[in-house]
Amino acid sequence: MNKIYCAYLWHIVRFFTYSLLVSFLNHTPGRHWAIIDLIKVALEYEPMPAIPVVDLTDLYPRILEAPIISSKPGYASAQASEIMVLALLASYLKPRLIVEIGTQRGGTTLLLTENSLPETRTITPDILSPNEYPEIGSAFRGSRWEKQIILQRDDSRTFDWAPTGAR
Repeated sequence: MNKIYCAYLWHIVRFFTYSLLVSFLNHTPGRHWAIIDLIKVALEYEPMPAIPVVDLTDLYPRILEAPIISSKPGYASAQASEIMVLALLASYLKPRLIVEIGTQRGGTTLLLTENSLPETRTITPDILSPNEYPEIGSAFRGSRWEKQIILQRDDSRTFDWAPTGAR
């Protein structure tokens, strides 16, 4: 069998095995949508060239001086290193608009918002409804940053970006 075909097949098997297992074990809300997306990604998968690793301090030399806060640690569903980088970037860059796709509990949404400016607007579209899944946005509901966050029931594949002002 062709080596490229074997490598491609191995990536698909590994991707599906890990992703589906994690999705079902964590009882992810809307996992039926996740499975559909996983199938689409696997069918459209093309091996990517290696992406160069760049140290964050090479891009922003003083970023490690940026103060960060996390009012609800453990709510963001990402690796600790990713959470730290996101908090540092929000604190250092102080964006006025944040769009975070796929809300879930809203831990990452809260983290980005609380480390930004008080006038920052955060828009977070999610395909699931908080009425059906009360955990959607639960991290920022009742927080002092809730008024800055717009939880919008929407599909990111058909999301209308025009009202956000994002280009």
